[in-house]
Amino acid sequence: MHYFLTGVIQVGKSTIIKKLVSSLGLDAGGFMTRWTGTGSGRVLILAPFGADIVGGTEIYTAAVYENGKMIPYIGVFDTAGPRILADSRKHDVIIMDELGFLESQSYAFQEAVMKTLDSDVPVLGVIQPRDTMFLNAVRARPDVRLITVTVENRDRILSELISMDLFPRMRDS
Repeated sequence: MHYFLTGVIQVGKSTIIKKLVSSLGLDAGGFMTRWTGTGSGRVLILAPFGADIVGGTEIYTAAVYENGKMIPYIGVFDTAGPRILADSRKHDVIIMDELGFLESQSYAFQEAVMKTLDSDVPVLGVIQPRDTMFLNAVRARPDVRLITVTVENRDRILSELISMDLFPRMRDS
């Protein structure tokens, strides 16, 4: 089973994932996305989960915010994303933080995500509550469970996730 947190922007989904990974002592691979910079100089970084990446690293720059809109760099999603996901299959859990609309034209990235979900390594991720073919396909999978995070339930969600047996494969190894 794979678990994806969903909810409004800045509600704490990524924070829950980081705390869960730390609390459970998970050997986590996968990717994280982070906006760096301010105003029209904002840059979206797509990097290996847990990497100490500071903005400006071109191989990880997946989008920029210019003139009031986000411009994805499809090539970064389609090269760095699949490489990071392939390298992550040796870990106990794969983090996908986060899947969103910027990947709508990144078909190699989408294929790598689906291939990863087809593997036997559990995925813990964040998925935007947007209506795109790709995001809808991920949400529609029978092996994906969505967990909605709100300001009111985020602390309880973390506690519940910590107490659940989310990754039984790890326990058995």
